[in-house]
Order: sequence, then structure tokens, then C-alpha cells
Amino acid sequence: MKIKKIIMLCAVLVVTLCSLTSLSAQTRRDERRVPEDQIPIAIRNSFQQEFSLDDQTKKGFWSIYFEQQDVNSRKVLTPLAYIYHAKRQGEKIEIRYDAVGKLESAKGLTKKDTQTSGTH
Repeated sequence: MKIKKIIMLCAVLVVTLCSLTSLSAQTRRDERRVPEDQIPIAIRNSFQQEFSLDDQTKKGFWSIYFEQQDVNSRKVLTPLAYIYHAKRQGEKIEIRYDAVGKLESAKGLTKKDTQTSGTH
């Protein structure tokens, strides 16, 4: 009986330690609105070259989609995407660039060099 209790105690300790380890390295994803000057200049330049903005769409805003990890009691943020949001005549506009500046999708606006709408 003593051996079973010791094995059970060890199992409980292992499970507890594993759960504590996973809590210390938690990862979560979130999106946050940011000022335009915090968007990398390469992405802002690409955006201005690829899309024409009218007065309504110039009133849009940028957000960053990121992954946050808690590592050794520090928060480490890793950008996953940069997104421009606006509305024109009630239609939602969303232009999404990946973390390295490649256009992932365009909803509600057409690129200057193409005359198609939707996702590119």
C-alpha cells in the first residue's frame, strides 16, 4: 500500500509541475489599434502605392494582430499581421499585410494596378 501511495503522490507532483510549466509559457493572440506611425514604413509605403484612398477611406485606422507570450515574467509580442480598417458608404474595408509586408488580402478596396475587387 505504501508503494501505491508514493506512486500516486509522484503522479500528482508530475501533473502539477507540468501544468505550472504550461502556465508560465502561455501564448495568446490579440488585435490592438495602433497609431499609423507604429506601422512599419515599408507596409505604409506599399499600402499607399497599391491603393487609392478617397476622403472617406482616409479616415480609417491601423491595427496590429499579434501573438503574446509570457516568458520569464516578460511579455514578448510578435506581430503576425498589420490591418487597415475603414468604411466607405457603409461598406467595410479591410487591407491585411503579413508581418514581413506582403499583402495577404484586400476587402472593399481595389488595387491601383488591377480593376478587380475582393480578396487578392
